[in-house]
Amino acid sequence: MNVTFVYRYLTLGGVEVVLRSRMHALPAIGIQPSVWFLADGQGRSLFADCAQRVRIGDLRSLEEHLRDTGVDVLSVIDTPDALESLAGAPHRPKVVLEVHTPYAENRTYLRSPAIRMADTIFVPSEHQRQIVLRETSRPPEVVVVPNPIGGAFEAPLEIPGPVVGAPIVAWVGRLDWLKNWGSFLRVAGRVSRLVPEAEFWVVGSGTVGEEAEFERYCRRSSAMRRLRWLRGQPHATMPRLFDEIRASGGVVVSTSRGESFGMAVAEAMARGCAVVAPRCGPFTEFIADGVEGSLYQPGREAEASEAVVSLLSDLRRRQRLGAKAREMILRSHATDVALEALALALKAVETRS
Repeated sequence: MNVTFVYRYLTLGGVEVVLRSRMHALPAIGIQPSVWFLADGQGRSLFADCAQRVRIGDLRSLEEHLRDTGVDVLSVIDTPDALESLAGAPHRPKVVLEVHTPYAENRTYLRSPAIRMADTIFVPSEHQRQIVLRETSRPPEVVVVPNPIGGAFEAPLEIPGPVVGAPIVAWVGRLDWLKNWGSFLRVAGRVSRLVPEAEFWVVGSGTVGEEAEFERYCRRSSAMRRLRWLRGQPHATMPRLFDEIRASGGVVVSTSRGESFGMAVAEAMARGCAVVAPRCGPFTEFIADGVEGSLYQPGREAEASEAVVSLLSDLRRRQRLGAKAREMILRSHATDVALEALALALKAVETRS
């Protein structure tokens, strides 16, 4: 079966990371994948070892590709104009719409006639499924298909040794309103007063305006002297970075206002990091409070700070939560497990009359 995935921008985001895993693993389970990007956003390096499966071109070129290559299933990821371009096609493959975006303003297309072109909708979590059902008028079938974590995050962990250096409290994400970096800096300020030796890492980038706002805010933050900004961090270095956080006796914190899955938190969990996250979907689908991590009520920064300080001060609990976190994520999001689920879902679409 030949499957082409379509996404608007080739950048270094979470969707591209998932697509890279698909390009590598699907051929082994009987699916020949390719991915089509409508614009190059400087993310080619992510696909350097599978470049032959990647195409970049406009909608007209995509239509020619579909006509000439015998694609069985076209999976369109949050790119509504690609759906619209199929409306007049005399022969079209089966069509999947994948809704990954957590940004409400980017989901307005769910109310448009274009989604009638989709035979099925795939989403990465039950939380996202409920959003799609709520925002879509008379949707087709909506199926949860788990995201793969990726092989590097699944590699064995080193045997825990003595804690090395200052504990690192890390935040990973895009520097925007939804990911809510300002809340993390306020949490960091609270934690720094109780654990003055702690370091605080912000791992992420944003637009020029977003980064300028972040820098202005940092100058006023009480945690500034212990703050480190890792801007433009290559995704390939993230497993090692999470390992460094874990070895330091640190934790990974999310202050996000909304996620469709929560890839950064899931990747940290896969590397055995203890995590602190808001008690909301989709985090509650793979974190039970006190079992795979610590949960706090969204917006309650004092509660989040207390959870961080508690974990920093308790080695055994931190290691226990990290071990359970890794076990949980690999059970349902290891590459072979997640992509087998995707393959079954794609084959079900292909065979549907």
